[in-house]
Amino acid sequence: MKRADRFRRLDLIMREGRLTRREFRGIRGARKEEFYYDGTRPAVAGKPVECIIAALVPEMQSFRQLELIPEDLMPAWLGCLTPWMTDNGTLDRWFAFTRNYASLLPRCGILTSTDWDRIELRLLRLPLLRLRLISRMPVLVSALKDLDAAVGSAYLGEHKRREVIARMEAVRRTESYHNASIIDRAMLCFAEPDVGLVKKVFNEACKTLPPKARRRPSVVDELSSTALHIIEREVEGKEQRFGVPESLALTEAKVLRGTRS
Repeated sequence: MKRADRFRRLDLIMREGRLTRREFRGIRGARKEEFYYDGTRPAVAGKPVECIIAALVPEMQSFRQLELIPEDLMPAWLGCLTPWMTDNGTLDRWFAFTRNYASLLPRCGILTSTDWDRIELRLLRLPLLRLRLISRMPVLVSALKDLDAAVGSAYLGEHKRREVIARMEAVRRTESYHNASIIDRAMLCFAEPDVGLVKKVFNEACKTLPPKARRRPSVVDELSSTALHIIEREVEGKEQRFGVPESLALTEAKVLRGTRS
């Protein structure tokens, strides 16, 4: 399936009110608590629904098949992070998030693998920055500087990862339980990269809140909106430097207008 056809398919599913969350694919009205993209409860059961990833990659049968996501669509780690962002936020913000996501993704075709690496590092920086605001331990300050340098070069090598983790582990052994738990979460930002790392780091960022507020939807909304903003800034930077390819501009315009081609 061509890249543009995937966006047309998502656009159609959204306009038909068949975009759902908290499941990959299903039947509209199969669960009483279901809400859909049109913001209403379904009146008639039996209509097929799909999440964003299922709509974009119909070849996939479950979230476990991230390897089927085309490289020119999005990196696998974003495919892993997307359900976390859509499923755990507030319902009201979900509508706005899906619209923004659907309009931004066609523009991402201008990004290279290096650009996506830089974005991933910027996203890993968000929870570390939150931890740094909670605690001013020098080891967190130096770790943030190391990650900032990695963002600048769009590369964080294995040697630097091990160096930062070793430094934090040495400090952790001398700290209180509270500070040690903060360092543990900070070290996760420098863990061996895999498709689920950003999702894990975002999930842990919610646990830095007081017990009663952990994983509250508003925090997920904040992280999700910031993630889209970071991607959009990277896209805008490339568009200003190289211009917008006509095919991307056309696809984006069709998605924003909600028209079929």
